[in-house]
Amino acid sequence: MVGNVDKIEQAYLFGQVGKSLYQKEGENFILSIEDEKPQRGRAGEIGLLSDVTSEYSMVYDVTEEELRKRLRNLYYAYKALSFSLNGLDPAMVNSRVSVIQTANKLCHKKDEKIKDEKIYDFVRNRLLGYPFPLRDEKKANEAIKNAIDEAVKADRVKAIYEELGKNRKTLQVFHEVWKKVVPEFFTDETERHRALRFFVDRGIVRELVTANPSIDDLKKKIEEELTEFEDIFEELPREILGKLLTALTEKFKLAIRTPQQEEIHKEVETIILNVDKEQVREEVKSTSERLGIKFKFADSSDLPPDEKARLIIYVDDDTSGESVREQASQLSRQSKTFAIWTSQKLREPSKVRFLKNLSEEKRRKKPSVCHDLTECIENLS
Repeated sequence: MVGNVDKIEQAYLFGQVGKSLYQKEGENFILSIEDEKPQRGRAGEIGLLSDVTSEYSMVYDVTEEELRKRLRNLYYAYKALSFSLNGLDPAMVNSRVSVIQTANKLCHKKDEKIKDEKIYDFVRNRLLGYPFPLRDEKKANEAIKNAIDEAVKADRVKAIYEELGKNRKTLQVFHEVWKKVVPEFFTDETERHRALRFFVDRGIVRELVTANPSIDDLKKKIEEELTEFEDIFEELPREILGKLLTALTEKFKLAIRTPQQEEIHKEVETIILNVDKEQVREEVKSTSERLGIKFKFADSSDLPPDEKARLIIYVDDDTSGESVREQASQLSRQSKTFAIWTSQKLREPSKVRFLKNLSEEKRRKKPSVCHDLTECIENLS
């Protein structure tokens, strides 16, 4: 008969030094990846752990074996990150190839049972999440180029370096926007650092910088289950994180507009909405104001003859089929630029297809169809 396995209620993981601290039966224990068994923690050792490492994570209700596995994951992730950063160090001339290849081997490590990719994701999210340490343009470009050139036999790390090379400037813009936005939501400096680390380790910053994700997809990442890499964030209020993410996304996309998009905004003097729902109207109004664009509501049968006005067609499951037909009929008589905005996944996607197909037939131009309002306005042209 197999007895009950003792579980550790709560443990701190110090991944950078490969050690974990926990209490059991009123005593402190330190588990190291170098030791076969946990050792009783002395006050000096516990204090040293707090002093030498600035980051820690937490796990709950784990066996000693599970704790060791999670600690090993985290330790190798920090090692891989350290070696990857060394590969970008201009002073690391003679050993650059070696450290990059070591980082690459660690990035290929995975749990064979579940095909765990946490180490690779951790390194990628960190390098494409925090500001590049070299601010000088020439030195930064040279450092990244040298790392890419030396990473010929390091496929995964090379791919991260290349991604960093393409997006370094955009990443810098993100952090400029972050500094302006985050004080509205977190006044405490420690909370700001934790919120940023949450967005970085969840891959939210990387996706914002390298792709064009919808706000809905990004918000899903906030609600994903926490891992040994992130359990420190259990107490961060998800509602505030969601509001911060919305404001951050809107202002970041505004900050990285291309000159061509700037011209579009000069032309789009007015955003016209087709439905008079208060919640929808307020969201369009506030977003338009942020983007420096006028806003007005107009019934689809009475659109103003303004060449510089652009129409946002809002469609949801409450939108009647008759309303969609009216809007389509009106659009078929006008050459007004418009975008279709759906704030949710429709149970009746045929409504969007109807508008979209008719517009392509009459205007020979595919309209923007999106869930993110800022993206919708950006795509009006």
